[in-house]
Amino acid sequence: MKTTHGLLLAALLVLSTGCQSQYRSFNAAMVSDLEAGRYAEAAERASEKASSKDALAASSPGEEDVLYLLEAGRTNQLADAASSTIDYLGHAQTLMRPYLDTEAEARVTEAIVTTAINQAMSDYLGTPSDRIMCSTLYGLELMGIGRFDDGRVALNLAADWQQDLKTRYEKEIANADEKLAKASSDKGISAESQSTANAYLEKYFSNLDAYEGYANFANPFLAHVQGVYYLTAGRGIRNPNQTFRTAAALSPDAAAMIAGDLEMIGAGTPAGGATWVYFMTGLAPWFKELRLDIPIPWGDVNYVSGAFPIMQFPENFDRNMWVEGGGRRVETVALADLARIRASEFKAKLPQVILQELLSSTAKAAATYGAKEAGGSWGQIAGIIYQAATTSADTRCWRSLPNLIALARIPTPPDGRLRFSTDREIGTVDVSPGSDTIVMVTLPSRSTPKASIQVIPLSPTSN
Repeated sequence: MKTTHGLLLAALLVLSTGCQSQYRSFNAAMVSDLEAGRYAEAAERASEKASSKDALAASSPGEEDVLYLLEAGRTNQLADAASSTIDYLGHAQTLMRPYLDTEAEARVTEAIVTTAINQAMSDYLGTPSDRIMCSTLYGLELMGIGRFDDGRVALNLAADWQQDLKTRYEKEIANADEKLAKASSDKGISAESQSTANAYLEKYFSNLDAYEGYANFANPFLAHVQGVYYLTAGRGIRNPNQTFRTAAALSPDAAAMIAGDLEMIGAGTPAGGATWVYFMTGLAPWFKELRLDIPIPWGDVNYVSGAFPIMQFPENFDRNMWVEGGGRRVETVALADLARIRASEFKAKLPQVILQELLSSTAKAAATYGAKEAGGSWGQIAGIIYQAATTSADTRCWRSLPNLIALARIPTPPDGRLRFSTDREIGTVDVSPGSDTIVMVTLPSRSTPKASIQVIPLSPTSN
């Protein structure tokens, strides 16, 4: 009966913690606030979560510390709370920074926990695209308060994340696949069983096929922001030619507009200044949990459960926006599709996600079988409770990021007034006449009443 009691205790322990349930409830409430345009409320909600876990005081991340810091940073940015944004994004960046080149992400202790229980028990350390976006948004926020040197350092770190992603990501995935394949063989999961499971699950992940990532998992938003910085606030530090060309090559839809950026190199921005507008539309793709019986037999146990994260893509968002000012009207063009980036990352790691869950499920099935042998029908019931209680997909993701980033450039209006509209007016803002400026306009959904707008002056700096 010892095995039975252990399984029941483990089940009750998992049920009592409810970490995944708490995260999902938080996520749903935050998204509801954002889609309703309640930016301050969303920021308060996320800040409470980050602070309640003492994330700002942590020197190493816990299960959701990084995730709550990212959500708090982005929602405070939408609420136009610069100081809090810098605190949260800055600390998230600090916690993720060791994983650039020094620390292995697949820690042995986490592998044991996630196989025995579920993948949501691992520490959330940010996806590669999370890290790039964190440092990019952090850099923009620093520039917005005039800290151009610090902003440049953050953008450089984002570029380092990008380079690291290019050189290491596929290699790390291949190494992890190899280790998981050996582990599955050691646990008695045959290649035939894996193939059967993959074929069974294939239809549930077919929605990823429509989303092809950028070359080397690149993010054209980072490349363009760097170009604008070196053309304006960081003039003379570095020629922006390559970063603009990279952005144009990655985003053909934006190539014609970026050609205008390239023409300014050497000549400088117009005497009246230029304003770059990033339209951040929709909210990032997310995951829902799909629970299934997996067709891998183990002894005569008749309950083998598995849970998988299925990526969901938003539909209720505007793809384009009009920018008006100074007698001109410019339509945005698609620059960076974060749905493509997130889908391509997930697709690359999907074989690991599936195989890890198969390992977890067979381990639990073996424990259930052992409980049945030791305790009869009551032992099997305990095993079933254990499986049901501990089977949970990892649905964590940085949800407050946009789904798509579109770009427009317009001469800075003489009166400084800019208006933004889709099929309706979504906001206005005043910028400094004669200045170079970045404006970020975020509209979480098509039904959101008003956009969140941040202005980032690009005053020349001697650096």
